[in-house]
Amino acid sequence: MINNIDDRIIVNLTRKGDSSAYLLLYDTYAPLLYGIIYRITKDKAKAESVLEQTILKIWQNRIAGGLDKVGFSVWMINIARSFARNENGKNEAKDDDSLTGSGILELVITKELNIKQAANCLRITVSEALIKLRTELKQSTPIKN
Repeated sequence: MINNIDDRIIVNLTRKGDSSAYLLLYDTYAPLLYGIIYRITKDKAKAESVLEQTILKIWQNRIAGGLDKVGFSVWMINIARSFARNENGKNEAKDDDSLTGSGILELVITKELNIKQAANCLRITVSEALIKLRTELKQSTPIKN
């Protein structure tokens, strides 16, 4: 995962609609987003289609206020997860004691829990959950084709 300084540069270029920003956005974030989408859809073709939709939605909404409310990566991941869930038609129950042994990244991405729900499953505070999520994101590697 790239650091916040790089995120800010990409956010600024993207908001300005800089022609190189689209490619930079794709090259930088597509592997992460594809990995998240693939974990939800479990289908290469669906994941590729959802990735295209996700990047396009990010580009179309680059001026929107969503970037000011959450971090850029979180905002993009939320869009990717939403498109992937819609593609999959998932509607799984979120209250499951068997999730306790899962990693936070798995809970947030695959099980589609929000941070508070994931923290409750792991019996940790939201602050601890955010730290764990950041650590797991840094350690995760994108799924290769």
